[in-house]
Amino acid sequence: MLLFSFSPHYVNAYFPENLQQAIALNKLGLLLHTNGDFALGEEVTRAQGAIMLVRLLGKEEEARNLNLSHPFTDVPDWASMYVGYCYQNGLTSGISKTKYGTAQNMTVEQYVTFILRALGFSDKDGDFTLPTSLQKATEVNFLSPDEAEKLKNSTRFLRDDLALISYNALLASLKGSELILSEKMVQDKIVTEDALKEAGLLVPEVNAGVDINTNTELIFYYKGWLYFNTDFFKNSYFMKVRLNGTGGQLVLPKPANKVYGDNIFVKSSGKVERYNLNGELLNTYNITTDLLFAYDNWLYYRALPYSDLKMRRISFDGTTDEIVFDGPYNIFKQVDDLCYLTGIAPTEESDALVCLNLKTLEYDYYFAPWYAYYPAYCEYNGYLYLVKASPPSYSKGPPSDYLYQSTLCRTRIGELSLEELFVIPNELHEISSLEIYNDKIYYIKRIFGWPGYLMSCNIDGTNHKILSEIKLHGIDVIGDYFIDLILLIVFAQSVEVARQLFYIVDYVFNQF
Repeated sequence: MLLFSFSPHYVNAYFPENLQQAIALNKLGLLLHTNGDFALGEEVTRAQGAIMLVRLLGKEEEARNLNLSHPFTDVPDWASMYVGYCYQNGLTSGISKTKYGTAQNMTVEQYVTFILRALGFSDKDGDFTLPTSLQKATEVNFLSPDEAEKLKNSTRFLRDDLALISYNALLASLKGSELILSEKMVQDKIVTEDALKEAGLLVPEVNAGVDINTNTELIFYYKGWLYFNTDFFKNSYFMKVRLNGTGGQLVLPKPANKVYGDNIFVKSSGKVERYNLNGELLNTYNITTDLLFAYDNWLYYRALPYSDLKMRRISFDGTTDEIVFDGPYNIFKQVDDLCYLTGIAPTEESDALVCLNLKTLEYDYYFAPWYAYYPAYCEYNGYLYLVKASPPSYSKGPPSDYLYQSTLCRTRIGELSLEELFVIPNELHEISSLEIYNDKIYYIKRIFGWPGYLMSCNIDGTNHKILSEIKLHGIDVIGDYFIDLILLIVFAQSVEVARQLFYIVDYVFNQF
């Protein structure tokens, strides 16, 4: 096998900025090294650029098997098959009729042109030109404006830069498709899903019915990007950043409240606005609400004022607005086509845990005593797990909010036979952000709504312990990560003691 490898030294003791990206590419067999050295401080040659293009296209095996001809006399044997493939498929040309310029340094515009072609864009068809390639890269979101500007102003195009661009390209959408390049490579059996997971490029999508509230955690991942609200007390914005913390971009100059698929919902005084993930306004609904979620082209919301509090829904096109649940309700949890909520059953004068079928709009309910409420939900292995909060001594009358005892309960999805499992030793603190992962229960223990410690226990209620050394406001799960945006810290679930992985860099927000 011919390798795209590097010599074992850095130019002038160069300290790479994109070593992690290079390692990820290496795990996919796209970027090789010599004795662990990627030589990221060296400049990229035209031959190396051709090799990376063929690999990103998933055509390396085909190029080796066909060994296509080319007219260039300056191409060594190790690069000939790659240059021949690019030449015969119209992906590259030489510096003259007989010279490819194998050893000549490549410019960043030339390499970005290669990447755009790999994504299906064509400079011949007018999608972009060589001088506008960096601008096009920002438009299709595999370079942020800051990254493009830095590359444009650099006097040398280094292998370090090649690693950044190539890594970003794996998370970029193909022309005219929602499919990203790495997904296509899996479909074409060029790489495996396990390899993408090991490289940190495959995370389960979280793209339906999720909340994003100012002062809470990051909870939305879509097509290689993390979407979240900033909250720095002065201003709040809705932004996106890659999973490795790079490429921060503004999506909306205001915080979002709900994301569903590629729809963003923003509440403001007397209205809700719907945007796409590019920040373009799609609809404005003249409704007043404090709780909402989306499902199957409907926006469900709790109608205000508080004397009403009925669940209503309005179609995405705004033409239909109707009552769904004719009773006040509070916290809810959507699970596929079901919605669990706490409220008062319309035909009874009692609090209830309600299960609403979003397809049929039929519901059932489980009566709860006046002293109980359900502040945290999560779905796991066919069950809805929830925390029931109630005072430790019912005879003393209605307790203060912070004197609640927390009991973990569960009900099978689609049923309402509530099973109490065990009391969580919360020392009368509030339990929030319930998550279950690999038969471990994770939750945050806090008081008066302030941040608290991330805790864990076994699914049978044994071995409760503190995982984080700092207090968190709330957590959400994305793939194998806990994420808490308040502190801009990511914790790994896969280790016994949660450890800090990275900070989302400050420059993402400083520009605002």
